[in-house]
Amino acid sequence: MTAVLRRVLPALLLAAALSACSGDKHEPPAPTPTPRPEPVRIDVAALDDEVRERVRVAAAATGAQFGVDVDVDDVPGAPERTIVVTSDATAVSSDEATVRYWAAFAPYWSDRDVLDLDAPEPGLTIYAPEEYRRGGEQMLGKTALRMTRWLSADSVAAAVANDPNSVALLPVESAEPWLRSISVNGADFVRGDAPVVGQRTTEKLYLGWSEERLAAFGHALARRLETPPPVIVRVVATGDIIPSRCVYERQLRRNDFTAAFHATADYLRAADLTLGSLDASLSDAGEPALCEQTFNLLSPARSVDGLAFAGIDVVTVATNHIKDCGSTAAACNQAFLDTLANLRGAGIAYTGGGENREAAHKPAIVERKGVRIAVLGYDDIAASYLGAGETTPGTAALQTGVLAGDIAAARKQADIVIVMCQWGAEYTPNPSERQRAFAREAIDAGAALVVGNHPHVVQAVEWRGEGFVTYALGNFVFDQDWSTETQQGAVLEASFIGTRLVAVRLTPTRIVDMYQPTWASPAETRAIMSRIRAATDALR
Repeated sequence: MTAVLRRVLPALLLAAALSACSGDKHEPPAPTPTPRPEPVRIDVAALDDEVRERVRVAAAATGAQFGVDVDVDDVPGAPERTIVVTSDATAVSSDEATVRYWAAFAPYWSDRDVLDLDAPEPGLTIYAPEEYRRGGEQMLGKTALRMTRWLSADSVAAAVANDPNSVALLPVESAEPWLRSISVNGADFVRGDAPVVGQRTTEKLYLGWSEERLAAFGHALARRLETPPPVIVRVVATGDIIPSRCVYERQLRRNDFTAAFHATADYLRAADLTLGSLDASLSDAGEPALCEQTFNLLSPARSVDGLAFAGIDVVTVATNHIKDCGSTAAACNQAFLDTLANLRGAGIAYTGGGENREAAHKPAIVERKGVRIAVLGYDDIAASYLGAGETTPGTAALQTGVLAGDIAAARKQADIVIVMCQWGAEYTPNPSERQRAFAREAIDAGAALVVGNHPHVVQAVEWRGEGFVTYALGNFVFDQDWSTETQQGAVLEASFIGTRLVAVRLTPTRIVDMYQPTWASPAETRAIMSRIRAATDALR
């Protein structure tokens, strides 16, 4: 019997006795009023059959029906503590409950995407922090509770990382980005769904509640106690975007320069901030090539329509084809400046390039949900001949020391800094030591994310401190169909609570008909993720 019931059972028996004696002709003497502490609330649904019957009798003594709220304050001879028998959770007050939001996490390379707390799969181990056990247990059905191991909070993430057939249930503020966030009971907190709610109470028990009832109560309680879910800022980044050659030809034939993004636009637009890596000029300064082999990757100005349609907010123009125009250097400078103007006209910010070196090194700064985010872009491939000068337009060169200085300056203007780099060797999943050195410099200087591109295939990822590096996301919009790997890519999804990175995901893509990215099938997703994992493991 719980401590609460031991305290209130004398009151229940006394109330029952009073009910039995209600037929006496002589009125009992009026009781002497005594001060009473705060009420004890008991949920009748939580009681075993014997005690529930005694509560029913006590409730009947007041003329109330079983199963509804009843306050026995007015029962003659009421005990030192008042009993409130209730089946309605709305009676709980702010000094009796603490609301905590929970999310589920799997090992980062696991195939698991969901956790069903009502019917968890056999053999699964659920790890959860002992420190939050009382609130956490209230989320779990009997089966899930039996499968749960309660560990110290600082041990849960490591336990899951080393157990492929496990998941972690963690308060969202304890999330670790080197675990993979998954949906739990249909709620995916990094994509904006309200997380699962656990509440910790001091005087009220909610044992044996259904998941639906508990979830409904938890969210209602959170609203009443003004404990909203954590604010998640979700950032999405793509691989190389090159709407040229065959991509241009396919869209021209359809007279629709948004067509390349039709399969992915809904997802991209749903993010709070969507980043792209633009590796082509968007200008009418020259004649774009059709579907032919050429290094001239000029795209017509109308190609900006696709970026706007996809909801891309910021692009890095620090890329090695950003001045392509198939003509003279002067004409290509004009194509570059046209590109910047066309982006501005479409409401798309850019970074990594400008009218001069100072402008090229300025971050694009946006605000989302009260969080200021700075994005910097750098080129390590062609900056020697495309780089901006003191008075000439071009890109920002990736240089040791300059990178750290730019990040330090950006941190004074923003809460989060993201660095986008054009770097590495083409067609290899393995980043070079030069890439890794720049990534270390960026994270150590305070960047939360480093997003790389240019190799045209996916590369390794790396966690460093509180930051995350993806060395290359492969092709997103391009026509390279001569290998399976160049038709594949991944979209990065990074979620922040405040300034803290709490989750990163890679969602693989496949380009169809040499122009349109689509979401990869489950089998192809496993193949792409396996290649990224192998390259990541090779970094150790």
